[in-house]
Amino acid sequence: YTLKRVWLTDEEVHGHYVSVSNEALFPLCVMTHTRPVFRPEDWETYKRVNVKFATKLLAEIQQVERPVVLIQDLHFALVPRIIKRSRPDAQVALFWHHPWPTAEQFSICPWRKEILDGMLGADVIGFHIQQHCNLFLETIGKELEARIDLEHFAIVSGGHTSLVRSFP
Repeated sequence: YTLKRVWLTDEEVHGHYVSVSNEALFPLCVMTHTRPVFRPEDWETYKRVNVKFATKLLAEIQQVERPVVLIQDLHFALVPRIIKRSRPDAQVALFWHHPWPTAEQFSICPWRKEILDGMLGADVIGFHIQQHCNLFLETIGKELEARIDLEHFAIVSGGHTSLVRSFP
């Protein structure tokens, strides 16, 4: 595989990684005793960084037929949808390395619909255990217009199907 470094400015590191990823999404997912912090300006940076990574990735796979893309973790929740919009032929997987919170807990996130929509760009969404898959499906059911197929653990949204699986 090819490894490429994507350089971020100090502002991007702070807004994307320190703030949204570590101060908002991480405590929300691991249910710590630290209340998540949601800053609109950092959300804008988070979105820009997701676009930056997706743009670099799209440039790398430009000449690849049916590329396979594995996106890792909460830092890049918006990347699957960005990739699929540009490359519907890409096989996109997202693995979420943290527990998925309950729908009620996730509902405090002001960007929940954008995050969920971004994730649903993936063909496969993976979590560590089945309980996290179940909680994710419940969250989708409460937050988005989508068809949830509990028999196959699949979500159909906007004509695209995302499989939800546990990979312990």
